[in-house]
Amino acid sequence: MWCTLALLRESPGALVFTSIGHFLNDGNFLMVSLLIVYYGEVPQVNITYVALMAIGINVISGLMSMGVAKLSVMLKFHGFLIFLGICLEASSLFLFAVPFVYPIYWFPAVLSGSILLGSGQSFYHPLGASILRSSYGVRVAPIAMGINGSIGSVGRSAIPVALGFLILDFGNFDGLTYLAIAIFIGAVMILFGLRDYRAPVDKPPARTGHKNGLPRQYWVFILYLTVVVFLRSMFMGGSVLYLDKYVYGILGSKILSDVFLTVTLIPPILGQPILGVLTSRMGGRFTTNMTGIISVIFFFLFLATDNVILMGVSFGIYAFMAFSLFPVMLGFISQQVKESEGAISNSIAWGLGNSLGVGAGILLMTLWVNDFGLDSAMYFILVFGVISTLLFISIRPDLVPRGKAEENSAV
Repeated sequence: MWCTLALLRESPGALVFTSIGHFLNDGNFLMVSLLIVYYGEVPQVNITYVALMAIGINVISGLMSMGVAKLSVMLKFHGFLIFLGICLEASSLFLFAVPFVYPIYWFPAVLSGSILLGSGQSFYHPLGASILRSSYGVRVAPIAMGINGSIGSVGRSAIPVALGFLILDFGNFDGLTYLAIAIFIGAVMILFGLRDYRAPVDKPPARTGHKNGLPRQYWVFILYLTVVVFLRSMFMGGSVLYLDKYVYGILGSKILSDVFLTVTLIPPILGQPILGVLTSRMGGRFTTNMTGIISVIFFFLFLATDNVILMGVSFGIYAFMAFSLFPVMLGFISQQVKESEGAISNSIAWGLGNSLGVGAGILLMTLWVNDFGLDSAMYFILVFGVISTLLFISIRPDLVPRGKAEENSAV
């Protein structure tokens, strides 16, 4: 551990400023869902349409990921691209504030804000992972990603709380405006903090002449992982969407369900650094298999009991294992591909897989809850977690690229 900390100290800026980016990016992830409560006070706003836009954010993020991949290949300045993504997210907050002062324009404002937020969300994860991989190498990068991912989980909890206090003190419009300004300031810090970082470039001629930046030998491997991430994200996104309602239905207490949700935010904060270390030491294949198997088992146990303690323990272990795709899956990818190919590989697997998967899971859960009821829908969504785990376990050795990352590691 002391050796690891010493390695991280060699390039503290990469970890510090990408962690700021992860904090801000994940803190905005549920912004539209949070604002639904406040938009409910504006008579002109149609909450159903706002909810559909919340789903659309994930779709936009996934579709934009290929554009981000191409930009990362052309520009090589990943720090600027992260800055650009965070600025798009901050700009979306100004638009989300418009309905509170000009309610007649709520639809174009929220729609435009959702497009900007979804676009901005497509930048950070693949680029942040690429910077950490380049800065710390194959062995230590998953550990750095775990610390970085933990900061992102803190942001997912802290920014909604901060927004609540800002709105309480300054009102809806001013509260969102002040938060947007703070996020802009954070984006500028990232730009200057990562100004010296440039993405690595293979010496010409590249191993393949592919104009899209990814050698042919990697495509089957990355697309297979994208399917795995897509199915796993469907499982996670769909299950979390109705978690509060499900727990409330079992326990019959809104207070207990709120406490339950708050407590279950803690395991991912602790889990990502721990699983990042495990990915570094045992390899991404082992850690991904382990987290997949344990998460589906304990989610099933969570559904199978109505005891609040057993529910809390089961879901806590599930959350510890499941909400760690950043250090585990992207750590695994970093162990398999060359440094110069990391950003585009991450963009495909994370952007198309994770972002579109979450959106698809939310959509399916919404349909299933209406048709079959919440209890049955929760079991249905679990099936996707089982399938994704089996698919990853089934990866054949010949599917993994022969041209691995320069530094070898356990896989």
